[in-house]
Amino acid sequence: MDERTRKTLDHGYRVREVLKQAQFDPMPVAHQIGVLLAVTQGLFDDIPPEQVAAAEKAVRRMLCEQLPEPCRRIEAGEKLSDKERQLILRKIKEVVQLSLEQGDGNRL
Repeated sequence: MDERTRKTLDHGYRVREVLKQAQFDPMPVAHQIGVLLAVTQGLFDDIPPEQVAAAEKAVRRMLCEQLPEPCRRIEAGEKLSDKERQLILRKIKEVVQLSLEQGDGNRL
């Protein structure tokens, strides 16, 4: 398998992983959008497959704790500004990068 195909399949795996939800514990819309934004922008591509679920949880936690206003706007059905979208992506990059630097999947 060539490198491009492998990367495409790996990316697809990560997308599927973040779409999984517990049967009686649906993910809030703001969390869904934040996590999907991250995975579609390739921010999870360097995360080892066995750490994707932990990364998703870390991103969800960060959204609640650090970005309550954009989360509120998403839940209210309001459109995010480009500035808010970039802020969300920057914060997600920080969470992912910190964990990758520490090399500890439990920190995610």
